[in-house]
Amino acid sequence: MHDVDERQGDEPQGQRLELRCFGTPKVLLDGRPLHFPTRHAVQALFTMALRPDGAITAGELSRSLWPDAPESRLPRRLATLTWQLRRTLADERQRVIRRRDVLSFDREGVRIDLLEARRRAVQEHAEGGLSPEVAAALALPVLVPWALEPWVVEVVAENHALLARLS
Repeated sequence: MHDVDERQGDEPQGQRLELRCFGTPKVLLDGRPLHFPTRHAVQALFTMALRPDGAITAGELSRSLWPDAPESRLPRRLATLTWQLRRTLADERQRVIRRRDVLSFDREGVRIDLLEARRRAVQEHAEGGLSPEVAAALALPVLVPWALEPWVVEVVAENHALLARLS
């Protein structure tokens, strides 16, 4: 099993699903860490969750997760990945949607710390100033185990661009 960080702190009450991007990635359901059967499953979840529309094409996801796999194996791998995500998310499984060649994640009502920090930064800037706490949060390392993955490099670049624009 590929776990995400299992450290538990004060969990918000009433929050069903939470994705933590700062540091080591964590997925919590009702405050308890979820354990994904493969690293590809958890990476796919974060990849979708951090995209503006929550969706990624099957081809793009396949190239990211299995760059050397023969094209003939990709449909089966995506089917397995979809099953793994839904099984692990349990009663939140309806959030993973596969339509033809697009896999998406419905993040409505999901707490995603990185997206919340970005929203807070924009809001504070609109209200007259960016707090040092929010600026520091956006400068923190994200998704550390995957830091060299191109999609994570893009996430970090987006944070730096947002900070530069708001400073």
